[in-house]
Amino acid sequence: MADDAEKQVGDGEPGAEQNKKASPGVFGGIAFVLLSGAVGIFFLITSLKAGPMKETSFVDRNYAEIDLDSVQREMASDSAVRFSKNFLCQPVLILNPDIENIEEVKSLVLLRKKALRGNMLHLLYRLPEIYFKKPNLMRRISTLFLDSINKSLGRIENGKSIVSKVIFSQFDVPVN
Repeated sequence: MADDAEKQVGDGEPGAEQNKKASPGVFGGIAFVLLSGAVGIFFLITSLKAGPMKETSFVDRNYAEIDLDSVQREMASDSAVRFSKNFLCQPVLILNPDIENIEEVKSLVLLRKKALRGNMLHLLYRLPEIYFKKPNLMRRISTLFLDSINKSLGRIENGKSIVSKVIFSQFDVPVN
């Protein structure tokens, strides 16, 4: 009987010995998980001690925009066309967020709003009609407006431009 018990315990099967031994990969995996958890907890604790991080974003900085209302240029219409072709845009000035006294500058730009619209109309009417059929029209017009506005407003604080960007809240471009 004792011989039968020994045979049952150790049948001599090769798989029985391997099941009892743990492979080195299992120990390595367990060690990796424990180490990763410890590092994660360490960074969590140190970040809580430091307090909440203050991220600087565009929303946090001073930001101001000025809507200049719509500006329209009438195009020469052909006799065959029933509807007139017009170019219409509504430029919005984005003031430079790096300006420290942005509210003061905004009020000064608002005082010159009508003059700036007049400059834009003058600029639109100086452009040949073929210009309005070129690709990237709105990007070109935006650059022209930005240069013209910053030239008429001048620069402040270490040569910074007052207006950093001109965007359009609305536009209508004539179709060929």
